[in-house]
Amino acid sequence: MKERWTLEGRFALVTGGTKGMGRAMVESLAGWGAEVLFTARNGEEVKNAESRLRTEGFKVHGVASDVSLQAERDKLIESLGGLFPRL
Repeated sequence: MKERWTLEGRFALVTGGTKGMGRAMVESLAGWGAEVLFTARNGEEVKNAESRLRTEGFKVHGVASDVSLQAERDKLIESLGGLFPRL
């Protein structure tokens, strides 16, 4: 199926990306070729997940962020602009 379509050259943002459905989404999107920025509240879990996923060859960026807080969302938007200047 990957021969039919790809997410190469696309960007994705996933919140809650270190556990459960969020983690599955990060792995799936990155597996299809997207460059993924993922967040979670626990900085250590973000760091570990980012390291593991990069070791597997995925283009990912992890940011510790609590998106329920406006200041954290603002920080996340700044990260997006720095990582993905084409957006």
